[in-house]
Amino acid sequence: MYNRAFVKRGNSVTVFHLERKYPFIMTFIASILIRISKRLNRLLRLYLGNDEIKRDNYYKQDGVSIFRVIVKKYVPHGNFSRRSIIIAKKKMNSIITNRDICPDIVIAEFANPSLLFVGLFPNATFVFSPHGSDMKYLHNNRKLRNIACQSKLILAKSSLQARQLASFFDFKKIFMLFGLVPNSLFSKEITFRKHIQKFITVSRLVRGKNIISVIDALAISGLQEFEYQIIGDGPDRDNIRNHIDKSVISSHCHLLGSLTKEEVFSRMNSADCFIMISDNETFGLVYIEAMASGCITIGSRNEGIDGVIIDGVNGYLCPAGNAKYLAQKIIMIANETEDKLECISTAGYFSAKNLSDELYPDVIMQKLCEVMEEQT
Repeated sequence: MYNRAFVKRGNSVTVFHLERKYPFIMTFIASILIRISKRLNRLLRLYLGNDEIKRDNYYKQDGVSIFRVIVKKYVPHGNFSRRSIIIAKKKMNSIITNRDICPDIVIAEFANPSLLFVGLFPNATFVFSPHGSDMKYLHNNRKLRNIACQSKLILAKSSLQARQLASFFDFKKIFMLFGLVPNSLFSKEITFRKHIQKFITVSRLVRGKNIISVIDALAISGLQEFEYQIIGDGPDRDNIRNHIDKSVISSHCHLLGSLTKEEVFSRMNSADCFIMISDNETFGLVYIEAMASGCITIGSRNEGIDGVIIDGVNGYLCPAGNAKYLAQKIIMIANETEDKLECISTAGYFSAKNLSDELYPDVIMQKLCEVMEEQT
C-alpha cells in the first residue's frame, strides 16, 4: 500500500519480489503426503504454491514496476543456499543493468533473503523494514544481523516490535511504520460514541485471539442490556460456539461467521465498542478500522496496537487474554460520563485518521528524505 502511495506522490517505485521455490520432486511428494496425513498438512503446505508464481516475471500494478525473481530453497524457514543466492543476484544484476535502475532508497523487507541483496545498490540509502518472522533470523544469523546494522533507518511495524529491535540496533534508528487505512473509511457523518452497549470483534477465529476471554469478561461484568457480535471464521469456531452455548450470556452473543468487507464496516459503524485482546499481535489493522468507525476500542497491552492506542486517551488497553481485567475495564467504561466516552471516541477517530493513506505516507516520505540528507 505504501508503494502505491509513493507513486501517487510522483515517485518511481520498483519492487524486486524474491519468490522462494522448492524443487519439483519435493513439491510433488508433499502434495501426495498431504492427502495421507492431516498432521503433516500444515508443514507440507509450505512446499506448495500456485504454479503461476513459480517463474521469473515482470508486471506493473498501480504504477509500481514489479520484478519477480525466483530463488530456490530446500528447507522452510531455513537459509537459502549460497548457489541459489548467487544465481538470483545474477538475474537481478541483469535487470538492474538493462533497465538502468539507480534508486535513491532501497528498502529491504523480510530479512531472509532480502538483506543479502542490498549490496547490489551500493549508492542507495539502505532502509530495513523487518516483519515479525524476522526476529528469529536476526537472533540466529550473524550475517543477516550485521547487514541489517548497516541500515540507516529501521521501520518497526509496532511499538512491541520496536522494543524487540532495540535489543539488536540503535534505538535512534528505529521509526514506527504503521499500516495504512484507506481514506474512504473516514465518514464525514461519523457518530462519536457516548456509551457502550453494542460490542464487536472482527478476527480470524483462532485461540490466540482470546475471544472466549471476551465472552467470559462480558459475563463477569454483569452488564444486562448489551449484544456481542463476533465476525470471522477459523479453526476455533466450534469451540467458541460451544462456549457461548454454555455461557450465561449466550442470548447476547452472535457468531456471524465471515462477512464481506462492506458488511463488516457497516456493523462496525453501528457498534459502540470493539474488543480484541489477542496474543502476539504485530499490529492489527482491524483496530485502526474500528477507531476509524468511531468505536471505542479495547486492545492488548504490550502488543502491536500498544503505542497507537494510549490507555484512557484514545481507547483502552488490557493484558492479552485476561478476562477478569477486561471485565473490570468494561465496568469502568460503562460507568464513564458521556462526555468522557465521546472524547475517547473522537480521539480514536483522529488517531486513525493520521494513519490514513492520505496523510501518513507524507510522514514516511519526510523521514526518508531526512535520512537521505544525513547520508549526503
